[in-house]
Amino acid sequence: MNREVSMKITNDAPQTAPVQQVNQPTATAPARKKPHTGKPAGDTVEISGQVDAEVQARQAEQAQRVAAIKEQVKAGNYEVDSRKVAEKMLARSNEK
Repeated sequence: MNREVSMKITNDAPQTAPVQQVNQPTATAPARKKPHTGKPAGDTVEISGQVDAEVQARQAEQAQRVAAIKEQVKAGNYEVDSRKVAEKMLARSNEK
């Protein structure tokens, strides 16, 4: 069952002004400059006090863990669990 379909394309759409003309400021409305605030332009991120406190708490916990490991290494009694290391290596390689 073959059907023949034909389509006619015409340019009946109204003509639009070129982009250059549309984007030019008009004589009645002078272009305004944004005041310079000394901050870089672009996106900004503000962290709430609660999130900042949580980040600082995690950093403090991490610093304590690192200090404890350093002490164990100095004392010569730090032991590496090779099974945990291998499991984490495999898990990370599977993530990619």
